[in-house]
Amino acid sequence: MSLAGGRRNAIELSKLGLLLAAIGLAWERISTLLFAFLAPDITPDLLALLAEIHLSTDHRDLLLIWILIGGTLALIVFAITVISVPLLLDRHTDFRTAMLTSLRAVDANLLVMTFWAFLVVALTALGFVTLFFGLIVLMPLIGHASWHAYRDLVEFPADLLPPRIS
Repeated sequence: MSLAGGRRNAIELSKLGLLLAAIGLAWERISTLLFAFLAPDITPDLLALLAEIHLSTDHRDLLLIWILIGGTLALIVFAITVISVPLLLDRHTDFRTAMLTSLRAVDANLLVMTFWAFLVVALTALGFVTLFFGLIVLMPLIGHASWHAYRDLVEFPADLLPPRIS
C-alpha cells in the first residue's frame, strides 16, 4: 500500500522532501555561521566542540545556542512530518493539507506528541549506540507505531478531505 501511495502522491511527497532538504540546508548554514562567529578557533565539528568544552568554558554559549536552534528545527520537522508522511502515503491529498493536518494534530495532542518525539529520538539513539544494528529492529517498529498513531489521530468523514483531528 505504501508503494502505491508513493506513486499516487509522488509530486506531493517530492515537495515535502524539498522542504526537508531546505530545512537541512538551513541547519547546515546556521551551524557554519554559529561556529564562524562564536568559535572561529575550532573546526565546525560537534566532536571537536565537545572536546573543546571539556578543556575550556569559552564555547558553552555556542553549544547551548547550537542545541536550542537544532532542537527547534528538529521539532518543526517532527511537527510537519509526523502525520503528513503517512497521510500522503494513505490518501490522495496535497502537500499543504497534509502539512497543516500534521501541525493541527501535534497542536491538539501536544503532550502526547512531545512524548512520542522524545521516544523516537531515544530509540534512534539506542539504535546508534548498537552500531546501527538496533535500527534494523527499531525503525520498522517506529514506522508501524507511527502509522497507528496517524490512523488514531486523523478521522476521515466519508473519505472527504480535509481530515479532522480527533
